[in-house]
Amino acid sequence: MVRPRSVAVEQVALSALRQVGLGEQLTVLGFNGPQRAAAIGTLIERMTAPGSELATHHWLQQRSALGGCPRTQSTHNM
Repeated sequence: MVRPRSVAVEQVALSALRQVGLGEQLTVLGFNGPQRAAAIGTLIERMTAPGSELATHHWLQQRSALGGCPRTQSTHNM
């Protein structure tokens, strides 16, 4: 059986981060693609399901559709 993962709230959070130009700001600060994706994934998790760093990792890998997709793909247009 396939376990469904959430995606709606993540899309809302990603849209909000795009609106404030976070991706561009991280690039200006010197973040490369994987670092930017990790930072954005962490922020989205904290916005949607606050918890510890370990809980963040678990949420991204087990609960969110963001963890099932290549992170750079999810945040490529930031």
